[in-house]
Amino acid sequence: MKGKLDAENYHGKKGGHFILGMAFGPFAMIGTALSNPTPEKGKRTYMMSENKANFNDLEYLSCYKKQAKRQLITMEGLGWATWILIVLL
Repeated sequence: MKGKLDAENYHGKKGGHFILGMAFGPFAMIGTALSNPTPEKGKRTYMMSENKANFNDLEYLSCYKKQAKRQLITMEGLGWATWILIVLL
């Protein structure tokens, strides 16, 4: 639960992934699905999280990665949908 909340609250780059979704569509989503987000890589998570002791816990990391990927892929999907709507208009 703590990993999921940290990813929701602190994992950044959502706006950048929206732009990636607009630019590259499904290829951006595939790249994100293959990525490995960790709390140590995210400056904001590392600075703001109160759960630094859990950064090496496998269950925490699993929940963090799933939620971070879910958020970023959702933003890329929204970017891709926006691009499609712009093209159709």
